[in-house]
Amino acid sequence: MCEDRLYDQHFVLQGRVKTLRNDYSDVVTSDIGTWTLRHTRWSRLEAEELTVATRHGTRVRSDVFGNHIERKRWLRDGVYARAPLFIRPFLYWVYRYVVRFGFMDGKEGLIFHFLQGCWFRFLIDCMIFESRNATSLSSTDA
Repeated sequence: MCEDRLYDQHFVLQGRVKTLRNDYSDVVTSDIGTWTLRHTRWSRLEAEELTVATRHGTRVRSDVFGNHIERKRWLRDGVYARAPLFIRPFLYWVYRYVVRFGFMDGKEGLIFHFLQGCWFRFLIDCMIFESRNATSLSSTDA
């Protein structure tokens, strides 16, 4: 069953899991224009997911001691989400590009890590900021 999220869903499995024998390539784009269009759409969904009250349904739990996905969700929901808007994308990019040796991927790595780890996350923060300001403006107008 698929997790009940607007963006970045995970499958929740019950039962036995097997490991793939070959590499799996998840190609989400053919060029930079397509990539940015998709990520602009996905950033809106992620911003909505982060600003809407708790959703019900199947969710991957956040657990620092859980499996890889549960730890990742704990880092995102527990650590990243609490960091200040507009600062956290840069911190995340430094983590990916410097700490995790993304710079070893050459020019392509710089492009990918900056766009995926900084620009995309910064865009999400802009949409969250815009949503909060629209909400506060509408409440003061009433």
